[in-house]
Amino acid sequence: MQKCRKTDGRHTLFPSSHIDQHVGTGPANGGGGLKANYARNFLNDDGFKARRYRRSHGMKFPQACRLAAAFPEFPPLCINGTGSEYIIRGTLQGKGRGFVFMNSYDRSLQQIKDRVSVLGQDVSAMLKQALASLYRQDRTLAAWVLDHDDPIDDETNQIEEDSLQLISLQQPRQKDLRILAAALRNVRDLERIADYSCDIAEVTEFLAGAPYFKPLDDISRMGEKALAMVQLAQEAVSRRDQELALQVFLRDDAVDELYHTLHDDMLRAMHEDSRAIEQASYLSLAVRYLERIADHAVNIAEMAVFVENGNRRPFRRTPDGDNVHGQS
Repeated sequence: MQKCRKTDGRHTLFPSSHIDQHVGTGPANGGGGLKANYARNFLNDDGFKARRYRRSHGMKFPQACRLAAAFPEFPPLCINGTGSEYIIRGTLQGKGRGFVFMNSYDRSLQQIKDRVSVLGQDVSAMLKQALASLYRQDRTLAAWVLDHDDPIDDETNQIEEDSLQLISLQQPRQKDLRILAAALRNVRDLERIADYSCDIAEVTEFLAGAPYFKPLDDISRMGEKALAMVQLAQEAVSRRDQELALQVFLRDDAVDELYHTLHDDMLRAMHEDSRAIEQASYLSLAVRYLERIADHAVNIAEMAVFVENGNRRPFRRTPDGDNVHGQS
């Protein structure tokens, strides 16, 4: 038998054997359940960062919780329930979230989400350094970006493999399946952003030998907008925020306008001064890469909406160019 407690919109399972062993039985504990003040003190503590401690420490559950609060650097606790392993995850975002007991499937799903988030942070760092290398004509920064491409590819492939394995073994349904489908799509978009960052770094290596024929103020502005879109899209996914996802989509028009303006400027520069042809050609490629990066950021933002409501095309345009925001 399992007792179920509703916590922050999801069910948290407390196996009877676990409650009896770690909390105790009797009227004070609700006959094997969690007594009210225990639930208040240990499940809804504001900002309480619980760690997990091994049962081999010989501590009962409340003692482990108190020790976790006092010494957060201690190793985690694994508590074995009947037939399944339950993991204690502590509150990280304030009152009311409480502990969540996770089985191996939930833990694998959470790990995939965490790994996609870390991958996104690494890709954002690559893009930021690639842009800095272009502005400063810094070959060292460009080399750093290029060196990080293979690890990004490896992690992308591993996340895809683990996601597919989880789908095949566990056959998730509804929202969990959408989370995994979005992870598969997002890692590919992130991998393409990393590739475009490497392309920008290669442009730096070609152009680092001579001063630019003009300041890169407009390209810098476009780069900042594209980077902000990538970061905002990742935030929308992690926070499951459809409004943030919409903001990413709405920012894409400004990047597209800058792309067309800069492309025309580079063509004009090549016509007016033959000495600028090489630089203008490579810089035109760089702004094209930034425009594609912004498009991939929109793709990631769309997945944030898809996970929540299943709408595969939440942002689209009518034939006359008007925006349609479908967030059913």
